[in-house]
Amino acid sequence: MRGRREKDEDRKNYFDVQKKKLEIEEVKAKTKAREIELKEREIELTAMARAQEVELKAKEVELKRQAEDNLIINADLTNMSEAKRAWFEKRQKEILERPN
Repeated sequence: MRGRREKDEDRKNYFDVQKKKLEIEEVKAKTKAREIELKEREIELTAMARAQEVELKAKEVELKRQAEDNLIINADLTNMSEAKRAWFEKRQKEILERPN
């Protein structure tokens, strides 16, 4: 029969192992939480970058439209055919009537 001292030692070893397991689980949980936090930040930064890309693309489209409008507004209509002149005059009118 085992003595009380051996049982106490076994019990202590068991509790030490359980304590180590809990410590490991705590580290794993903290690591997982940090991974989730980093992933959320990555998603947030990606969304911000995409929003900026969309904004820049919209500005690019607007600048192209303005450049096209300027070409149409400043076009010399004197040497154009009737059809071409009519098209340019129509577009000039649309541009000038467009709200800013």
